[in-house]
Amino acid sequence: VWFARVISREEAFCREGFTACAAIVSASPSTTIEYIATSPTHQRTGTARALIAEIRRRHPRAVLRASTDDDAIGFYRALGFLDHPAPRDPRWPERRRYDCVLDAL
Repeated sequence: VWFARVISREEAFCREGFTACAAIVSASPSTTIEYIATSPTHQRTGTARALIAEIRRRHPRAVLRASTDDDAIGFYRALGFLDHPAPRDPRWPERRRYDCVLDAL
């Protein structure tokens, strides 16, 4: 069971028991995934994939956008996101960054 809390254009999606959470900002024509996390015991179980599917279900006409690094780029690519290099984040200057885009349904 997913539940969402909407604050202005921002939403937080969490799975019951907080097995996964995401924060998004919706601004037509795109929705940006600001944050996504899965509890360690639920990683690699399809939970984050289901979370992305729920965001798409609620925002079917939106282009999904995300920014990530080498730790999660494989996840986004597996879901069909296209990516290109992004500027380095000053918080983690040694980490390569990617901007990811998934077309609307």
